[in-house]
Amino acid sequence: MPDFSVHVIDSLAEFRALAGEWDALWARSHSRQPTVLSAPLANWVESFASDRAFFTICVRYRDRLVGGLPFVRQTFRRALPVYCLPVNCWSKSGDLLCDPDLPVTDITDVCVRAMIDHQVAALVLEDVNVDAPQWRGFRESVKRQRGAIFEGRRNPVGFIDVLHDWDRYEASWSSNHRGAVKRSYRKLVQQGDLRAQCFQTADSEQIDALLQNAFEIENRSWKGAAGSSVLKTPSMLGFMKREAMAVANSGYLNIWFLYFNGEPIAFEYCHYAKGVVFSQKIGYEPEYAKYGPGRLLRYLQLQQYHEDADCRMFDMLGVLCNSKAKWATQTYDTAKLYVAVGQTWPATVFRGVLWGRRQLEAWRGRSAVTPAHLGARRLLEANGVPASKTHDGAESVSV
Repeated sequence: MPDFSVHVIDSLAEFRALAGEWDALWARSHSRQPTVLSAPLANWVESFASDRAFFTICVRYRDRLVGGLPFVRQTFRRALPVYCLPVNCWSKSGDLLCDPDLPVTDITDVCVRAMIDHQVAALVLEDVNVDAPQWRGFRESVKRQRGAIFEGRRNPVGFIDVLHDWDRYEASWSSNHRGAVKRSYRKLVQQGDLRAQCFQTADSEQIDALLQNAFEIENRSWKGAAGSSVLKTPSMLGFMKREAMAVANSGYLNIWFLYFNGEPIAFEYCHYAKGVVFSQKIGYEPEYAKYGPGRLLRYLQLQQYHEDADCRMFDMLGVLCNSKAKWATQTYDTAKLYVAVGQTWPATVFRGVLWGRRQLEAWRGRSAVTPAHLGARRLLEANGVPASKTHDGAESVSV
């Protein structure tokens, strides 16, 4: 492929110099989460991997950036060197970017050959959308280079198709879910003023104040007692504020609060880009738990997103649980990928590890959670809008 060239960036300073091109590629690509933009990605690396090697494979076609894949070096099983995406339970800043104007396998072929040339023999890739076109192309390229790729347990992620018909969407819920939401709503409305408000701001002082308020609410919940809240996790508040500011500077920040008689009783920290809302974090005041304030906030915010002509999907992120399944219309799958290229030892190690994990899961009897009520899928069919694979791999609809 004489028109393609590859360059490996091995420092954050060099990556930041590429920021304009990287962000333009993200805007063209199938990747949707704004945390993959250059500023949030650099914030992730500085916050979680400042002591580890960071590099990015950059693919160019006739001098135009058409592909990008960032890695940080870690150890697997406390001994084996592996390369991972900049992804963890707090934020997903790593994804494979491919220009949609070119065949995806042309780009991924160059990426995989660059990995072999730079002795990137073993990769452990978290939270990969396995049906996304860029990752399907990557898998094909690994196999063409006689590499091995193993897939961990698939985890369904729930999302909501925003069809801009609120009444029909609400009617698709189970009667139990619909009744519980309506009863809680009536009880609070009878006692005072209840409203949801979305803040879309790029003012750093306001963002700091909003997040401080939100995470104080979270800290008063069970997460604070368990030590897993943002405020109880060292340095996490600073990371979240920097990430929010970086996302806000691109116009993709939504911070929601549910107010009861003027006091905030629930929050949701969201990113909203390319027609998709990503629910990053949600919490509520424990003294209002019997009213389900998080559920009421979701109820009111979804009504507003249904009135937004640009909104097409609400992605609830994370493994699907029963509370999320009640709202979901469909799901897509994510998984951890174990990749071995150029050398044989990683494949042997990964094969053994996955065999052991599957035996353990079979013994524990784990099973995936599916949407609690399938009326939502029937709703799509009733609207004459068949489900189809979108460019990010999730099933969605065109409206």
